Amino acid sequence: MMRNLIIKVKEKEMTDKLETLRMKREDFMCNCLTDSQNKIINVCDSMKDLLLYKNQKYGDSALNPNNIFYKGDATNSIKIRLDDKIGRIRNSEETRINDVADIIGYCVLLLVSLNVRKEDFDKLKD
Repeated sequence: MMRNLIIKVKEKEMTDKLETLRMKREDFMCNCLTDSQNKIINVCDSMKDLLLYKNQKYGDSALNPNNIFYKGDATNSIKIRLDDKIGRIRNSEETRINDVADIIGYCVLLLVSLNVRKEDFDKLKD
């Protein structure tokens, strides 16, 4: 029992040290980036969190639709949702953050439905 306690304490110490190193790395990285680059990171991280939250909340319905009314595949379903959101922005006098975030989210889901991987993005770099 004492040995298990010692192991848990050591694990906690290691976890704390790793977290400290990660935070120092992030601080270093943020200090080396421009204000715009930090804003890009902030928006992308926030979008990732929002997209994961909605995916959990709505039960992965965009990528695995229930097909109650629309019988098409996930890719076409996402394209329809994108059309609706883009139409809402086009017909609105103000640009709402929610609509733009939904479009970004649906674009990410569309890429996922097309099985796009990191390597595919790497090919886009000059």
